[in-house]
Amino acid sequence: MMSLWNNDEGSHHGRYAGVEPSWSWPKPVQTPRPPIHIGARAGRRVFDDIAAYGDGWITIEGWDSSSTGPAATVSARIEQLRAAFERAGRPPEQARMTVTSSMGEPATLDRYQAAGVHRVVVWLPPATESEVMAALDTHTRRLGDVIRGKAAEPG
Repeated sequence: MMSLWNNDEGSHHGRYAGVEPSWSWPKPVQTPRPPIHIGARAGRRVFDDIAAYGDGWITIEGWDSSSTGPAATVSARIEQLRAAFERAGRPPEQARMTVTSSMGEPATLDRYQAAGVHRVVVWLPPATESEVMAALDTHTRRLGDVIRGKAAEPG
């Protein structure tokens, strides 16, 4: 991808895969490349690969939760990701983390923010338009309160 992003023509011939000469337009605006975020199960090898080849990790809320809840697990995982960045010789503050499928609970969002999560993607139901719109309204209310630093009311 780096070759395609930075050159008129790119190709790759590696041990396991190859790409014949190809073209990709438009080119990314970011230089030397756009941020690369990798979604994978947590683990030292994954975090080491992210630190070597990417910029951030994408996880799913609750997928890897401890008995103390998803935010506590995320806090521990972001420390592991930062440690991988240090092992790779990169500043640990460059590590980015995204939590997806969040229910958008204000207390959980506050804990994510305190842990250093950079982005949260809230869950929407696979439902009718009116149900999805109602969920968006709820998320908007909750997220607005979190952004303004207020405790949101349930519902």
